Amino acid sequence: MSPPQGQATAVSQAQHSSISSSQGLRPESLSQTEAAVRIYLDLLTELQNSVSGESSASIAHRCIFLYTRYVFGSVPLCHEASLRATVCRFFEVEQQSPCEDALDIYRRALTCLSSENEYSAIEKLRSLTLLLALCAAVSYAVPESLLPTKHLTAPLFVKTTRELLHLYHDYDLEHPESSSLTIRMFLSSAIQTSTGTDGVAFHILSEAGLIAMKMRLYCENSLEGRDPIERQILRNAFWQLYVCDKTVLVMGGRPVSIHETLFDTQLSLKPSSPSSVTLFEYGPELDGVEIEGRLLEGFHIIRRLWAMAARVIRGMESRSIGHTDKFTELYQEDMADLSKAYFELFVLNSAISCLAMRIIELAQDFFNVLETIPFLHLQAEGEQCVSDNERFHHRRADIDIVPCVFTQAYWME
Repeated sequence: MSPPQGQATAVSQAQHSSISSSQGLRPESLSQTEAAVRIYLDLLTELQNSVSGESSASIAHRCIFLYTRYVFGSVPLCHEASLRATVCRFFEVEQQSPCEDALDIYRRALTCLSSENEYSAIEKLRSLTLLLALCAAVSYAVPESLLPTKHLTAPLFVKTTRELLHLYHDYDLEHPESSSLTIRMFLSSAIQTSTGTDGVAFHILSEAGLIAMKMRLYCENSLEGRDPIERQILRNAFWQLYVCDKTVLVMGGRPVSIHETLFDTQLSLKPSSPSSVTLFEYGPELDGVEIEGRLLEGFHIIRRLWAMAARVIRGMESRSIGHTDKFTELYQEDMADLSKAYFELFVLNSAISCLAMRIIELAQDFFNVLETIPFLHLQAEGEQCVSDNERFHHRRADIDIVPCVFTQAYWME
């Protein structure tokens, strides 16, 4: 007669621990694949002990669903079908037989992570690490009403993601791809939310920015020859990092790694791909290209607004410093940037004299749209912005100048 599932879990955990301890195995002393297997099995055991009555596969699938429902619009960085395939590959192995011998479980896990060559092995590690990074970020982003187990599972996802990334960290820096950026962005968000501090989170995010610069993603030609889905994710990842650094220029808090002055060529990356590629799974009755196109339009509106705000703040700061010679090249360049930013803000409406009325109309439109958005979505999106509010007051004095510029231009007209 088979023992109950809870007893079987305890037996499996004890057997797994005895195998590792009897052989004196530690991740740093094992081969890359063996270390990954150990980390992976530890995660399965801890998830089973932390969340009773729900499988690891079910938790992962739910995190993917929450990502597509609430997070994708602001962070469009993953391909849904690939994520679900990763769940099937790695998280359904535990459901074969809860009473199975620990050695058999280890062998099956070893089969999941083993490959004939280094490239294939790294690809498997990347896919698993990306899935866990997404689960970590989503778990910390959404409210508990959507994911009741978030406080139990989120720390496990962060811990395992960092351990797996450490196994192939050097290779990832030398041979980066889209997951190299996405994993670090998700991990940075999760760590900052979980700890309330930004030192480690900013370091990881800056590393993603340096990788993007190394890949020259600011140049459209850098995407040539890549898979269409990979191209789309790389494109979105760069613009996401670009927005992050423009936010930093306005809010302050850390050095920037992506800035036009650091590019060796003009910023030529297009906002969207010429070819139609969808990252979601859609039913036959839905037009996935149209839906994702609308989401990306909103994403790029946010990007343009932050870029304009950064140029305005930079221009005002350069003027506040003062110059002994107002005809120096630097002063003229700063004035040109500031004038350009003001002009871009003004031409949001073709007639400056109508700007005040247009602002009222936009505010009304904003509230109309706000009323149609589910409260849970607003709650999920709002929790990601808590840390920004703590730094906002440092720039409040500068930002308050912008409405004065609009008012002055309106009355001069």
